[in-house]
Amino acid sequence: MIRGCTPVHAAKDIITHAIVTGPEQRKHLVYLKGRSSSVGLTRQELGALKTSVAAMEEAYRLVQADGGRFLVVFAPTAYRVYHDIADFTQAGEDIPQWDLNDLPDRLRRMISEISPDIGYLDLTPALKSAAQHNTLVFFSDDTHWSSEGHQVVSEALAKALMRSPTVMYAERPQRAQDETNANSILSSGAIMVRNLDGTIRYWSEGAKKLYGWESQDVLGTTSHQLLKTVFPVPLDAIEETLRIKGHWEGKLVHERRDGSKVTVGSRWDLQQNPHTQDRSITIVEVNNPSES
Repeated sequence: MIRGCTPVHAAKDIITHAIVTGPEQRKHLVYLKGRSSSVGLTRQELGALKTSVAAMEEAYRLVQADGGRFLVVFAPTAYRVYHDIADFTQAGEDIPQWDLNDLPDRLRRMISEISPDIGYLDLTPALKSAAQHNTLVFFSDDTHWSSEGHQVVSEALAKALMRSPTVMYAERPQRAQDETNANSILSSGAIMVRNLDGTIRYWSEGAKKLYGWESQDVLGTTSHQLLKTVFPVPLDAIEETLRIKGHWEGKLVHERRDGSKVTVGSRWDLQQNPHTQDRSITIVEVNNPSES
């Protein structure tokens, strides 16, 4: 504490300091760790990357077997975020031209070769954009995100998850045709994510088109009350089926914003253990207009 933060040289890594602009245009001294090599990824790093991707592939297969969804997220170093934002003049003229390799794009390509269904999110643009707007996304003398950085990452993750179709966390379809039908429903249906008590947490564009309500109008409301749902069997029986099987399918009658009625084919899927007694478990509900 008396001496302050002293950069330490280790292996081929170098720590230097730079100035970044934070809130209220205040200047902050930050320490950044980088590498002076200009050869890109070393043979050892390429081997480590290959091992990591192999582990991701195995993880994806396990998640896929359970009907889940897999998202790979790339977390950049502070230097990758700050390299063309920070002021390095105080570090001296001999500061090396640090290597800014193609790791994010290389990883993206390797992941896509496993399966195009795997999601991929590079956090670099989101963190960099926040830094350019004078947000300190990293601690000044640490490699970890600040609380503001955590918020940026949380928002980026939420947007990435909302952009892609919701995938069911229930029993996996046993036949290829069933899987094709499920994918078709997800791409065109009215999707809502809600609690077991009906409290709406997510409202898709398809739901807006089918029912007429904007997402800001419905979030936090109870779906059964909002849509004046008419169930084919008592709701308690449907919820019991959900707990036992992890999913339920049937026809419902809903009321749109303009008062008109619509009959929908509805599928409900649990995103957590279907045997839990926790009333806050999440349900993904997908509705499609039915002919009868």
